[in-house]
Amino acid sequence: MKEKNKSVSIRVWAVFRAKIFSHHAIEADRAILVETLKELSNISDQSLDITTIDEEDFLNFDFSTLPDLVLTMAQAPEVLARMQILEKDGVRVINNSASIINCFRENLIQKIQTLEHSSYVSSEIIKTSELCSKDIQCWIKRGDFHATENTDVLFIKSSDQLEQVKKDFLKRNISYVVKQPHLTGKIIKFYGVKNSILDLRDMGISGFDRYNLRKNSDHYKIDIHTVEKKLAPILTVLNLSVYGGDLVLSEKNDFKFIDINDWPSFRTCREIASKNIAKLAMETLAP
Repeated sequence: MKEKNKSVSIRVWAVFRAKIFSHHAIEADRAILVETLKELSNISDQSLDITTIDEEDFLNFDFSTLPDLVLTMAQAPEVLARMQILEKDGVRVINNSASIINCFRENLIQKIQTLEHSSYVSSEIIKTSELCSKDIQCWIKRGDFHATENTDVLFIKSSDQLEQVKKDFLKRNISYVVKQPHLTGKIIKFYGVKNSILDLRDMGISGFDRYNLRKNSDHYKIDIHTVEKKLAPILTVLNLSVYGGDLVLSEKNDFKFIDINDWPSFRTCREIASKNIAKLAMETLAP
C-alpha cells in the first residue's frame, strides 16, 4: 500500500438519503454509503476529510468551504437545486443532480421515449385527474419520486380501487402517474456501477402484489452481458453511473426493464458495489 500524503486532503461530503425516500431501506441505504466511504479511504493516496450529512439537514449546512467531492443519495428537489450550484462551482458530484432528476419517474419515461428500440416496458404518462376506466388492469405508479409509500405502485383491479388511488394521489399533490402493462415472468433486480452489472437478484414470479411474489424452482436463463448491452443506451440518456432497477424475464428468456433508480442500497452486493463506487469516485477526481 502506498503511504498517504497527509499534507494534502480531499474534502468529501456524503449525503444520506432522507428517511422519507428510503422506503423499507433506511438502514440499508445508509450502509452502502458508509461502506463506500471506507473503501474510498482505503484506496485514496491522499488523506480524506469526510463529512456526513443527512439530507434533511443539507440546506442548513455551512457552504463557506466547498468539498472536492460529494457522494449523494439525496432526492429532494430543493436539495438537488443546491447541488446544481455546487456542480457549477466545480464540485464533483456522484450521482450528479441531473442524473438523479432524470430518474424521477415521469422524467425517466420521457428520456427513454427518445430512444429507438428500447428494452424498457411500454409506459404512458397520464395526468392523475384523467385516470379512467381504460387504466384498469394496469400498473399505476406515482410520476414523480419512486415509491415512498406502499400505495405508490399498484396494480389496478377495479373501478373502485382506481378512484381511491386517484383520490389519494391528488390529495398528496401527485399530479402525474405512469401507466404500465402487467408482464408475466420472473422479476430480476439488478445493481450496477457505470456499464457493469454487479449482481442479478431473483425476486420470484411476478404477480399483482409487488410485495408478494411467488417463489418457484423454474430455471430461467439470463445473460448478464445482454442485460448490460440493452441497459447501456438507457444509462447514457439518463447520464447515470450508480443505479439499480428491476426487469421481468419471460419464459422465453427475453426481458423488459420495468424500473430504474439512482443509487439503491445494493443489498446483495454491498462489498463489490462499494469498491466500484469508490473507484468511480477516484476516477472522477482525477485531473
